[in-house]
Formats: sequence, C-alpha cells, structure tokens
Amino acid sequence: MNRMLRSLRFVLAVGCLSTFVPMASAQARPAVDLFAEVEDYVPTRSRELASAGKRLDAAKREDIENEQKDLAAKYAMEVAARKDIAKTDFYYLGRLYAAAGNDVKSLDAMKRFLTQYPPETTGDINN
Repeated sequence: MNRMLRSLRFVLAVGCLSTFVPMASAQARPAVDLFAEVEDYVPTRSRELASAGKRLDAAKREDIENEQKDLAAKYAMEVAARKDIAKTDFYYLGRLYAAAGNDVKSLDAMKRFLTQYPPETTGDINN
C-alpha cells in the first residue's frame, strides 16, 4: 500500500511539476544545473505561492518537499542514463540521489566520483 501511494504521489507530482518546471529537456542540461534546480525548488515554489496570495501551511510545505524529492529522483534517473557521464557529474548525481532519499545509489555515485581522482589529487576538481 505504501509503495502504491508513493507511486501515485510521484505521478501526481510529475504532473504538477510540468506546470512549474521549464520544459527544456533535462538531458540537455548539465547535472550541476539540475541539482541547483532541485536545491532551489522549495524556496522558489514557496515564493510563487506567496506571491499568488496562497497560504503556506505545514501540509503544503510537506507537499512541496515531496515534489522536490520526486523531482530529484526524476533528474537522478535521467543523469544516470546518460552515456557521457563523467567527473563532477557523478558528484551531482550523488547529490540528486541523496535529495531523492536513495542513500545506496548516492553512495555508489560518490564512490564513482572519488575513483576518478587519486588520493594525491590537489586543486580544483573542475580543471
């Protein structure tokens, strides 16, 4: 029953997200941008509701947080399916999985990220 409710919530959230999330393909966007969108989701949606004159109570905030979690899961699935994933993409994939509540996949992605950098690596990882 709990799994069915989660699936239903995901379907509903994706339907709601289509109203609020830009329709640009997530495949074309860098993983860092997808993660930034997930991180900013709750404050952005809260501001949207407030500017529309809607009250943000605890139940609505929980709904928005669940939408954020579902968005993170969707983006993590899309990033993981990419053929050209490398370097910091694994880091942001791990962060997306963590935001989605999938600790096992988050840890796996972070391990894959760290294997690309030997222990003696120094400096900025973006170079």
